[in-house]
Amino acid sequence: MNSRLGRNFWIYRCGQIATALGYSASSIAVIWWVLGEYQKMIYVSYVIVPPLIISAISQPLVAPLGDRFNKKRLLQYGLAIQFVSYLIVAAIFIVGKMNIAVLIAFEMLSTTGKIIFNSGSIGILPHLVSENDIPDGINITQRINSVMSILGGALGGSMVTFLGVANSFLFLSACLLVAFLLCMLIHYSAQSENAGANISTWINDVKDGFRYTIQNPVVSGFFIYSIIIGIAFAPMTLAFPYIIKEINGLPPLFVGFLTTSMGSGVILGSLCLPYLKRVFDSKYIVYLSSTLFFLSLLLVGVYHHVVVLFIGQFIIGLSRNWINVTVDSLLMVNLPKELRTRVLSNLMFFAMINMPLAMLIFGGLMDALGVYNIFLVLSMLSFAGMLAIVSNKGVRGFLSAKPEEAMAMLSRE
Repeated sequence: MNSRLGRNFWIYRCGQIATALGYSASSIAVIWWVLGEYQKMIYVSYVIVPPLIISAISQPLVAPLGDRFNKKRLLQYGLAIQFVSYLIVAAIFIVGKMNIAVLIAFEMLSTTGKIIFNSGSIGILPHLVSENDIPDGINITQRINSVMSILGGALGGSMVTFLGVANSFLFLSACLLVAFLLCMLIHYSAQSENAGANISTWINDVKDGFRYTIQNPVVSGFFIYSIIIGIAFAPMTLAFPYIIKEINGLPPLFVGFLTTSMGSGVILGSLCLPYLKRVFDSKYIVYLSSTLFFLSLLLVGVYHHVVVLFIGQFIIGLSRNWINVTVDSLLMVNLPKELRTRVLSNLMFFAMINMPLAMLIFGGLMDALGVYNIFLVLSMLSFAGMLAIVSNKGVRGFLSAKPEEAMAMLSRE
């Protein structure tokens, strides 16, 4: 454990560990239950897409919360809403009265809690560690999340296989309660809450964040990349369980193993990244990770074997760690502090806004054209995202810039 990051960082991460384990179990449970009841991927889209739409639309709208209000309190409110929502879902499953409409309704309610939680969690790292420790904090966070995805994938698949859907949601509720209690222990240096903020101020904050995101040449370059990669990444949530269950006839435990495979890739990537940064410029690390992401999707689309699926997931995890840690740490350190939450939320918004539509379209196309052909299309989209990064002069310069130059490139001046 890296003691330099401090007590508050590790308490926060322990809470995130608990929720990550719970989410892994419930996400497998949802997909497995829907496929068992309806045998069509499009119905999985019906459950996943509405919460995604709400999350995508609300992300930039609630971002001013994180810039103006106490982030610890936002975390607690978000966790409390999710706890109540998933506890009710578990109860409905236990009495055997669940249907897809009810499931969608409570997924949307829990999404409200996730939105509030995210407004507090985005940009909280600089409040927990020093600026010099932000890259280490992000890298260790991804490493921990990946360990939890490995444990959570195996645990989630096992729970659905042996204990059923209802107990998976009870487990998630317990994890959310643990995270809430841990959050209370964080000694957070509270931001001054602006009680005088009104609707007009709120709208101006949202507009200001969007204006900066679109007009700054560096951030706008990452915005374009986020849109493309969001479209390419979204259908994989549907595709992998479909291949495991409908094509190969394997139990849900193998969906958990797929999560484990990606998590293993992230862990290896996080261990290798410090050594890569000693040898290669950040620009070339981003190029390499984008290329690996493209090749992993192409590999799955060309070679129709379940082993290749696990290899592809491993490479995806490796590549996503390298690009996420590199780009996120540079943005978090160099973005203007008064805009940090809004800009990071906007980038998430642009990545998420296309996901619901992509899931609906590709969910239907998987049934009609075949899932492996869809992976070939997704590989071409990821290649387009790679070109968007390589061809953007502002992004290239930012990735190679010295600290003071990078900060100037993101300045509002």
